[in-house]
Amino acid sequence: MEIIQERHDKTKAELKQLLIELINQNGFDSSIRWNEFAFEGKMKGTTIKGEILDHELHVEIDGWFERRAVQQLRQGWQELVARGVV
Repeated sequence: MEIIQERHDKTKAELKQLLIELINQNGFDSSIRWNEFAFEGKMKGTTIKGEILDHELHVEIDGWFERRAVQQLRQGWQELVARGVV
C-alpha cells in the first residue's frame, strides 16, 4: 500500500470540486464514491481511499496497479502545483 500526502492551499470544498472535475475528465466518475470530503473507489483490482483535510490531501492506494496509479497521481499533482492550481 502506498500513502500519498500532499499539501494544498484551497478550501476543502474548492479542492473537492477540482478533484471531481479531474475525475470526470478522466472518465473515473463512476468508480469514485464520496462521503463529505472522504472518497473511495475500486477499478481493475486497485483500490483508492482518501480524504481532503484542511491543508492536506491524504490518499491510500493498494492493488495490482498501485505503482502506476501512484505515479499518475503524483505526476498529475505536480502539474497542478506548477500551474498554481493547488
